[in-house]
Amino acid sequence: MNNRIISVANMKGGTGKSLVSALLCQYLHEKDIPVAGLDADIQQTFYDHRQRDLKQNPDLQPQWELEALDISDPDSVKPVLEKLKKVPSCIVIDCPGNISDIALQDLYANSDITIIPFQYDFDSLGATAKFAKVFRLVSKASMFFVPNRIVASDERRDEIQEAREDAYKMLQEYGYITPRIKQSVHLKCYNTLKPLDWQQRGLVKFAFEPIVESLTAKDNG
Repeated sequence: MNNRIISVANMKGGTGKSLVSALLCQYLHEKDIPVAGLDADIQQTFYDHRQRDLKQNPDLQPQWELEALDISDPDSVKPVLEKLKKVPSCIVIDCPGNISDIALQDLYANSDITIIPFQYDFDSLGATAKFAKVFRLVSKASMFFVPNRIVASDERRDEIQEAREDAYKMLQEYGYITPRIKQSVHLKCYNTLKPLDWQQRGLVKFAFEPIVESLTAKDNG
């Protein structure tokens, strides 16, 4: 497996970056793709979830590694990135909700793929489009926009259908828009030490498969 730095990012809060990061790590692992996670968000939601899982399941061993990264000191981030680029696996990084931090710009510049969760409401779409525009100035990473936490019943509403069409118009010039991940209590019950159950896997499969295809295509190429 060639090295891949995969940043999960958006300056809009509440889009589910930590959830997507965790589910993607497990999904890649179950696809036999070497993977490790890195939580660079100041809230440490991803990392704290793993610590709770370890405490509640002392007999289980992690299937993939997860570490925390303090980006408050930009000078300390560069050597970490240099080491990460040498690891023969995918490194999935849960990023803070901004783009102005110098350390984050280094992280984004070193990313091979960036996954950007968003919702169909106009506030989320507007912030996501602004993020993509600025992100493109600092990184050449391939962008995958993932509609996340989408309420299935809402998709029949005219305003949601309109917003979805706007999403394609606003975002497709920057990258690929994946199929959506539906809002579901099953996803909220994920455990970073356990395999995805059939319901969780079914909910993320169509969103994550284009990312897997991109990873495997580059390796085969």
